[in-house]
Amino acid sequence: TVLFLSVDVQLLSGASMLVVFSERTAELAPYRVDNLSALPLLISQSPCAALQQPRVVQEVLPASRAPFAWEQVVAAPTLDLHVGRSVRKVCLDDLQRSGTIPCADPRASGAPHE
Repeated sequence: TVLFLSVDVQLLSGASMLVVFSERTAELAPYRVDNLSALPLLISQSPCAALQQPRVVQEVLPASRAPFAWEQVVAAPTLDLHVGRSVRKVCLDDLQRSGTIPCADPRASGAPHE
């Protein structure tokens, strides 16, 4: 289960700050991944200097959707998209608001089924 938190930071008088953490529903996540394929997908943030090993890997089943938020904010927001045994890096800046990502079908390449 992935937990989404909202963080509100307010400057008070003097050198004081008020930081409020509150739980958000998955419907309010900043991104949503729709899997319109017949294959399950695994998604995670791509490793980067600030995040050597992503801790959150989500499975998105066929014909379903999953909320997504970054573990670490980076200049080029990139996802690792796993389809079967192949991995594709997808920079969300390249997709704009929506887009299609061509991937080889592991069933057609003779790759073993999992």
